[in-house]
Amino acid sequence: MTLLFFFLLGALCSWPMQRLIVQLPADVLAGTDLETPPTTSGAANEPAPASGTAQSQQIARIMPLAVCNGLLWAGCAWHWPELPTAVCWALFASGLLALSVIDWQTTLLPDALTQPLLWLGLLGSAAHLIDTPLEQSVWGAAIGWGGMWVVAQTYARMTGKEGMGAGDFKLLAALGAWLGPWALLPLVFLASLSGAAVGLWLQARQRLHQGLYVPFGPFLAAAGLLLAFTGHGLFFDLLSH
Repeated sequence: MTLLFFFLLGALCSWPMQRLIVQLPADVLAGTDLETPPTTSGAANEPAPASGTAQSQQIARIMPLAVCNGLLWAGCAWHWPELPTAVCWALFASGLLALSVIDWQTTLLPDALTQPLLWLGLLGSAAHLIDTPLEQSVWGAAIGWGGMWVVAQTYARMTGKEGMGAGDFKLLAALGAWLGPWALLPLVFLASLSGAAVGLWLQARQRLHQGLYVPFGPFLAAAGLLLAFTGHGLFFDLLSH
């Protein structure tokens, strides 16, 4: 019964999520989110459909999001039996899902989502709603942001090109706040491996044109969700064998 309730609640939450997915990139591109520089335009700038088909198109767009978010909420209720903890991780999962969709469509990771996700992780740790101790949560956020910044600056100096945006730093900082510093290495490894595989697959199918790239945010989010459920100990156990 609890799993069904969480599934329905997660599906209902997809309606405001859909509005955020459409509105936040438009706000960034309009310059209202000044800390996230616009890099490209996306679905947010598309003209509104005709009134006769608007409702059916909206339902068609939101159904996959509703099912996916409902399953994530149900999964959190199953994995974390305590209600406050389950709700906390369900919000974490919804935030990552929304960021993944936005980044894939527009290559933007808005501060309006990454920063609340970071603070929610720190507050959840301080309130003992998640297993990550507060000290590790703070170190995870600091190392997540700083480590990614160092990698990006090194890549930019060596190649003369930017490999990732500041949104990726903030997303990794948020993931570090939730998962702790020890999860960052397997997280970045899994995200890089899966991102490279998808990029090569798209390039082989000629769906990735020259000059374009696969956004990194969705792969960071997917790896973060995986490690939230499995823990990072399995990764280090595999390395030790």
